[in-house]
Amino acid sequence: MGKLFTLDAIRSGIRFQRSVAEGWIKAIESVNSSEKHKVVDLFVLLILHSTANRKKAMESLIRNKIKTGHFTEEMLSAAFNSHSQILRDYFSDLLSLAEILLRSPDPSVCSYACAMYKLSFVSFDLYCQQEIVGTLVTHIGSGYAAEADSSLDVLSDLVESHPDIMAPFAIFIKGILDYLDNLTVIQIRKLFGMLSTLAFTNQQDGGLIQDDMHIVIRKQLSSNCAKYKRIGIIGAIMVVRSMAKKRSEDEGSEETMDTQSQQKSTLSNEVYKQHQAFASPFGCTIGCN
Repeated sequence: MGKLFTLDAIRSGIRFQRSVAEGWIKAIESVNSSEKHKVVDLFVLLILHSTANRKKAMESLIRNKIKTGHFTEEMLSAAFNSHSQILRDYFSDLLSLAEILLRSPDPSVCSYACAMYKLSFVSFDLYCQQEIVGTLVTHIGSGYAAEADSSLDVLSDLVESHPDIMAPFAIFIKGILDYLDNLTVIQIRKLFGMLSTLAFTNQQDGGLIQDDMHIVIRKQLSSNCAKYKRIGIIGAIMVVRSMAKKRSEDEGSEETMDTQSQQKSTLSNEVYKQHQAFASPFGCTIGCN
């Protein structure tokens, strides 16, 4: 409670006294190591970012702090672990910052943005989670490969780590199917991997996802275009993998199932033959880790 009052006092000072805001900015800019930065510095920059005339400047300052290693993902995690309720009040600013930072060509900045998305998702309420998933899907449809890769990685991590929490947002992930023509083979694998995981781990709506995937995969496999057949094959293989994993978990077995035998016994002969024909030219981009 005391920390909340302190932040309220800082917020009031920043918003109503220009000298206070400028003093905080200079103080934070002058810190030259991650060890000397405190969680409160991040809160202050979020408060400053929430003021309309300072957004761009704060985005630039935060980006530079990440690039120099002064703002670390460890400090970000500490902020969420100890003050998630306070951070919830700045969700719109966190989301806006994550969107901007994810588009950075600098890997460290992009990684920081991914951490912001994941920590916000697991820390905040249903409304925030929906906004986060929707924003990540928008990134994927942006047309920029690096941006799409990072967003797919975040969604994949969330689906893998929190399938039950992600289940209500399966409809958003299904929406990515509209972008199939713009996705790379690796990105398509990630997408079908997520959908397959949700389809076979979600007891309530899993059947609906399975039906939708079945329709999409059959449509792709029946195409005369090699590109779309390949998409169908990738989808079918990812479905089989999820089925095998689910069966293994249900049986309580720790033995690794042979992927090829599962594919051959589960897929129709036609699909299996197409997989054999297409897998060789594309190497490990299809059905391989």
